[in-house]
Amino acid sequence: MHTIKIALLGAGTVGSGVIQALSMNADIIAGRSGAYIEIKKILVRDAKKQRPEVNGILLTDNFDEILDDEEISIVVEVMGGLSPARDYMLRSMAAGKHVVTANKDVIAQHLSELY
Repeated sequence: MHTIKIALLGAGTVGSGVIQALSMNADIIAGRSGAYIEIKKILVRDAKKQRPEVNGILLTDNFDEILDDEEISIVVEVMGGLSPARDYMLRSMAAGKHVVTANKDVIAQHLSELY
């Protein structure tokens, strides 16, 4: 079974929930999708801040580290708001990465750019 490597943009309430859900349901997800999901990097404002929920996942405050990482194929935006979320999504897609978001603000105001 192969592994899909992803990056999270944000580690707040929603990001922490995504980390927990992927961890707790890893075998179920792999069984249904045929692939394990590995969070390779998480974009945060302060990479030095202690975050026990990340369990050794590489934190970065430099978005380009995610863009430049060819192993990361999916970017999950959980930052919310318009900026810099919109820019990060557009740059991720331009770099050939898939983007997952539930950011209603960005979708409502910039759907034509994103689709």
